[in-house]
Amino acid sequence: HLVSAKHLNSKKMKLIWKDRTKTETGFRIQSAEVKNNGECNNDLKFKTVKVTKANVTSTELALPAVPSSGKKYLCYRMTTLKGNDESLSSGELGIDLVSGYVNVNE
Repeated sequence: HLVSAKHLNSKKMKLIWKDRTKTETGFRIQSAEVKNNGECNNDLKFKTVKVTKANVTSTELALPAVPSSGKKYLCYRMTTLKGNDESLSSGELGIDLVSGYVNVNE
């Protein structure tokens, strides 16, 4: 599951997680935009932003530009892939693109 995120700069972030199995074929990373600083949850419209290789515990992702309103909050979640099977999604992780604040929902 997702453990933390590091806001590397205004254009890049790093997601970090624990690899609890050694039999996966990869991890699917998904994101969703939250219009206000609401909580991340499974009701959001998540889209796949990256699929990683197996046995990794982090990945870097490009961040979208902060709109002129100055408010943008993204939620991330991940699933473990095993061939054609996919686990339930992890807890969500939210990042405020303006402040860099990270909130983890397990």
